[in-house]
Amino acid sequence: MDKLKKICEFLNECGITAEYRTDRVAPYVNVGNVKRIRERIQFWLSDKSDNEVYMFVGKDMGKWYAQSSKSVYFDSKYRYSDKENHIVFPNMDLALNFIKEVSEL
Repeated sequence: MDKLKKICEFLNECGITAEYRTDRVAPYVNVGNVKRIRERIQFWLSDKSDNEVYMFVGKDMGKWYAQSSKSVYFDSKYRYSDKENHIVFPNMDLALNFIKEVSEL
């Protein structure tokens, strides 16, 4: 199964409404308002590595934004704006663990 589809299913199992989208160059998973950076979480696969999973968390996403700021995988070099955090998970299992931990808060 596609890694992003697995992430999408896992989010939905955790009670978080997520959708697998293909309306851009590469497929991704979206949670929240797809048109507003501050009001969404998105998961993308890295184009540099077969294993890395990118997570973008909008500033208005409450506990998700707060926990992403504390994550050891927080990418402080990524600062195009103060509207979202960028997390780089080395593999999908770490991304799923993060989702589970935050969803249980």
